[in-house]
Amino acid sequence: MLPNFLICGAQKAGTNSLYYYLEQHPEISLSEKKEVHFFCWDFIYNKGIRWYEKHFISDSKVIGEATPYYMFHPKVPKRIYETLPNSKLIFILRNPVSRAYSHYWHEVSSGWEDKSFEEAISIEDSRIKKSQLHHLHYSYLNRGKYAKQIQRFLDYFPKSQIMIIKTNDLYEKRNETLKKIFDFLKINNNINIKNFELQNVGMVPKIRILQKFAVKNNPFIVPFPYNKIKTKSKISEFIGESLKYSICKINLKRGYTKIKKETKLILNSYFEDYEEELSLLLKKW
Repeated sequence: MLPNFLICGAQKAGTNSLYYYLEQHPEISLSEKKEVHFFCWDFIYNKGIRWYEKHFISDSKVIGEATPYYMFHPKVPKRIYETLPNSKLIFILRNPVSRAYSHYWHEVSSGWEDKSFEEAISIEDSRIKKSQLHHLHYSYLNRGKYAKQIQRFLDYFPKSQIMIIKTNDLYEKRNETLKKIFDFLKINNNINIKNFELQNVGMVPKIRILQKFAVKNNPFIVPFPYNKIKTKSKISEFIGESLKYSICKINLKRGYTKIKKETKLILNSYFEDYEEELSLLLKKW
């Protein structure tokens, strides 16, 4: 079986929580692994449709997966259309400044980022051109330019197959928003989701260099996506994952410092035109 709906992003906008909520609906079946990355990584896409199909073992009416990088990767819309032309696509949009700052701390806690937020965004444009890994990890501001990304999907899919929701609505109007999603997926909308526990809450490393070692420079493991190409022994992988888990457990704490007021003001101004562009796009819906 292949999926008939995809949660395409945006990253750090609530895709984990939405995946968790939808998983509780009896008519929905989701991939065991939330992020399959089939349409965005060339070496995975080249494995073919049969490889992708193995992630969906179900005869449910609605089958889906959630990979937030789909929204930002320029190759993805065409690939999805060629493979799943009738699929329904869900996008979650968060305030772009909040999303960028949350994304930054996600990369810090993942061991990828060692610069200050202000320095990271000042060199972002040159940084993300270096490789797809840089494009994936360091695209703090660019991922918040939503209209351009949505338009890439509209070049292939009709509006009737696309649903856009706001992060605030997902958390502040959960039942109402979920009913709209159920209607969009054409399934029973009278299902009450009972567990609304937040997923993937922001974490901060107590010691940054220790986190970088645990996740990125761990000698026993190769970080994604290189771990799909290079291989190490199962024993080495087990040691590496155990070491990473142990360090992360003691080195991570919930929550992060507030964004600097002056930085927030600058970014609010920076995103004004992009938010207006998005508003004009959504008015046509």
